[in-house]
Amino acid sequence: MKLLRLLVWLLLLCQPIAGVVGAEPSATITYIGSSGYLVKTTGHKLLLDGAFDNDVARFEVTTASEPIKQQLIHAQPPFDKLDMILVSHAHKGHFEATSIAQVIINNPQALVVTTEAVYSQLAELGELQSSSLNQIHYPRSEMGQRTHISHQGLIVAMTKTAHWGGLEQLNVEVTADDVNLAYALEAASFTPENVIDIQFVTALAPQSNARFRILTHQSGNEKKAELKKQVDLMPSTYFFTASGESIAIETTGNTINIK
Repeated sequence: MKLLRLLVWLLLLCQPIAGVVGAEPSATITYIGSSGYLVKTTGHKLLLDGAFDNDVARFEVTTASEPIKQQLIHAQPPFDKLDMILVSHAHKGHFEATSIAQVIINNPQALVVTTEAVYSQLAELGELQSSSLNQIHYPRSEMGQRTHISHQGLIVAMTKTAHWGGLEQLNVEVTADDVNLAYALEAASFTPENVIDIQFVTALAPQSNARFRILTHQSGNEKKAELKKQVDLMPSTYFFTASGESIAIETTGNTINIK
């Protein structure tokens, strides 16, 4: 009997402790290039400004590698079964009509959130059938007014702000599973509704209240190299520099860290 009890006790000791071993990350983030990302939570995939014009290379902006671009356009893993596609505005570093049209066609289940200018360019392109155009939502609200839309378990809060070049820009806060995410390149004009787990920021100062920050929207090779050095010394902050680079992050108590 004593031997049996000992064996049972040893078996129990060998079992993984819930929440410690094999814990699922809160999100996996894959960098496409420019200001484009794929965010994968436990049950959703979000594409953020992912189909852009590689012509931005002349400004020393990181561009999408050819394998990544082809995977994205043809909805190959990990860029398959997208739930939401964001095109924040119509500048080349965030939007290229032919590429995003193919992404939309190959992801008929996805909600596309964008601005009226982007919608108009896609409609004029002539590559999207009415069913694909019906996937696209752009807020008819006034500048600065908050609107909401839900789709397949996602909750999306949107605010339009003015952007240089006379364009409108869409700033969003998305709740996906247990993750609150903010992609607001005009952060000063966008106040989140919830505590933000992951925020994409265009500057390291002022410090945001987000639990984890992704620095984005940067150009110039020397500047990016210097920013990378700074960010590597900062807690709960990351700066992608190579197309296809990916990180998994998970929640530990009140902090979010790279797994």
